[in-house]
Parts: sequence; C-alpha cells; structure tokens
Amino acid sequence: MSVANTEEQEFWSGPSGQSWITYEARQDRLLSGALDAVMDRAGRGPGDRVLDIGCGAGALSVAAAEMVGDKGKVLASDISAPLLDRAAERLEGFPHAGTLLADAQVADWPEAGFSHAVSRFGVMFFADPPEAFANIARALQDDGRMVFGAWAPAADNVYWRDPPRIAA
Repeated sequence: MSVANTEEQEFWSGPSGQSWITYEARQDRLLSGALDAVMDRAGRGPGDRVLDIGCGAGALSVAAAEMVGDKGKVLASDISAPLLDRAAERLEGFPHAGTLLADAQVADWPEAGFSHAVSRFGVMFFADPPEAFANIARALQDDGRMVFGAWAPAADNVYWRDPPRIAA
C-alpha cells in the first residue's frame, strides 16, 4: 500500500484506532446522526456501488451494504489495518461488500465506476486534500456523487469545544 500520510496511518493503527474499536458501540450511537445525514444526502439505493472512504470500524459501510442490497457493491477503505479488520468483521454477512487497506489520497483503486463515494469523518485527515479528492473522483462513474460528513473547526464544534468548558 502506498501511503501519503504516515502520521495518520500510525495514529489510527495504534492506540487511537484500538480505542475506537473498544468504544465502537458508543461512538456509533454518538455519531448516528452524522451517519444518517450522509446516507440521506447520498440518495443511494438498491444496486448502487458505494466506496466508503476512511471507513473506520465500518458503521457507514454496513449501512450502505444494507441499502444497496445483493445487486449493489460496497468497498470499505481505510488507512488503518486494525480498523479495517473490524470493518471486515462487521461486513461478513454481506457478500457484496469488501475492504481495501488504502490511503485514499494515493490509492490505486481496484476498479472504477462507483456511483457514490461516502465518508463519516474520514476525509479530514488528508496530507493533500485536493489530490485526495481528485483521486477519489477517479473511482467514480461520470455522474457519481461524493457525500462526506466532516467536523467543523474545533472552536465551532460542540463535540470538542464544550467538554473542557463543562469540566472546568
């Protein structure tokens, strides 16, 4: 695997990635609104082909696999092997879903023609965002859609801003 962002790969492949897996159920509950928003805005349906960027432990990938059904396809990609392994476990019941260990910025996508590229907080960490989004676009069919959820800057984001103020 080619990697443009070794810092993020090391971060999410180490204790931080393992912590995400440990608290996966809690994280999925906390972030369910973001997952729903991405899925709603993607406008996907049965038979669609979905590329999940920065899939983490696979919550969005599973939701997409349920939505597209057996005639569709889901490819869950992440830079972290431990997180991708967990996503693969969660996708075991979906023969139309697969995983790819990849840095989306430089990934050599095994195929093109995805109808959607989606992400729940997985697109904020690129070393070179324009190059990363251009590479993701290469995986899409001509009328493909990108739909991503991303954090606001920390100062504007209650998830990061308020806990220290409340604890003080």
